[in-house]
Amino acid sequence: MPKPANGAAPHATQPFPHAVLAGHDLACRRGDQLVFHGLNFTLEPGEALCLYGPNGSGKTSLLRLLAGLSPPFSGEIRWNGEALSRTPALLREQVMFAGFSLALKEALSVYENLQFWSRFLGDGGHDQKA
Repeated sequence: MPKPANGAAPHATQPFPHAVLAGHDLACRRGDQLVFHGLNFTLEPGEALCLYGPNGSGKTSLLRLLAGLSPPFSGEIRWNGEALSRTPALLREQVMFAGFSLALKEALSVYENLQFWSRFLGDGGHDQKA
């Protein structure tokens, strides 16, 4: 692997420089219980992360970490190369966590729900097609 022009070792400051989303040595703690530790992953553009496991294994806890709703007990999460611990506003602008208890109105269509949340979150409800 070629060295960068500045002479530094490749990936010296960032374990996964091209990943859209990366977790490095993540650990999550709930109360006195360590839910998971040593978790590493990278997602490149177009890739997905599938979470599966028994109840209590940390699936929702990991999603909360990735959405910036909870800090990791240890480790680092990067979004487009930026450490989330240093740029939490970046994540809030680009990511939304929708847990299993969604705040959707059953009487509205999916499109109408999206319009509602778009207005509520402040973009004025502009009519954008997904």
